[in-house]
Amino acid sequence: EYFYAAAKSLALYIKHVYADREDNPPSLAEFDALWPKIYEKSTADAALVKKLPEGNWFLMGYEFYRMYKDAGFSGKNTWNSYEGMSVQQIREKRLSYIPAQNAEYYLATDLYSRVYEGQKEKTVLEAYYDFKKLYPNSSYTKYLEPKMAPLIAFFAESGNLPQGAAYVDDAAQINTFEELVKKFPGKKLYFDVWATWCGPCRDEFKYKDALYKLLAANDITVIYVSIDKDEKDETWKKMIGHYGLQGFHIRANQKLFMAMHYFFSDDGNIAIPWYILVNANGTIAQKYAAPPSEMDKLEEEIKKL
Repeated sequence: EYFYAAAKSLALYIKHVYADREDNPPSLAEFDALWPKIYEKSTADAALVKKLPEGNWFLMGYEFYRMYKDAGFSGKNTWNSYEGMSVQQIREKRLSYIPAQNAEYYLATDLYSRVYEGQKEKTVLEAYYDFKKLYPNSSYTKYLEPKMAPLIAFFAESGNLPQGAAYVDDAAQINTFEELVKKFPGKKLYFDVWATWCGPCRDEFKYKDALYKLLAANDITVIYVSIDKDEKDETWKKMIGHYGLQGFHIRANQKLFMAMHYFFSDDGNIAIPWYILVNANGTIAQKYAAPPSEMDKLEEEIKKL
């Protein structure tokens, strides 16, 4: 019962998220009516929730339901309400929706689940320190410590650019992809559009040595374009050094961020990682080029430049 309650609640959450992004969203009245009924039989205050494999997911769905209800079932209103809040304020708001007897468990399992696939989020580290302060004798800490250790080490790194790397000049003034290309006149370019939160983007970095060898042999310059928001600036800079990413780096400002979205597709949706090959004359040779993990395919595309 709790498994299906978690699945149904999270399915409704996703339905609401995507409906909020549509120009003509469907009526969600039937979904709004279904959401409360999910928790009539499977209640969030039950002690057994902490013993269930899906307990964390169930409580997450419950939090989303309560959060959406308070915001009039509007995703935009929901997330805007968190702007400017400290980690402690966000935690207090989140726990206002969770029964007290399951609060410690929920915070711990949420932290545990948020450190995955090498993800590096400063807010997660801050939330971990907040958790330890709130629950100094928590039995969950021994499980969290080994998961948080790599995150602590990551943010202790200097954040200096690695050898062979540089930031794009006047990045704040670059508002379109065409303007970015013009910063490198006469150069053949390979663009890697990524974000610090993107697991598949980071997975591709393991092929960087072979990539750099191939690009150097063909006199091609690599440009890393991050679509991270301003609050991820520190993480972005540290990640460049952490992975030893050579080439030129730029974190897109808001105008370039939107321009890249509509360059990717007419409806403004974007999928990353995304790779682009540009000729020496500044024209696009491959709008959707092969990733570093498909080196043979990328080599064939480069031959056509």
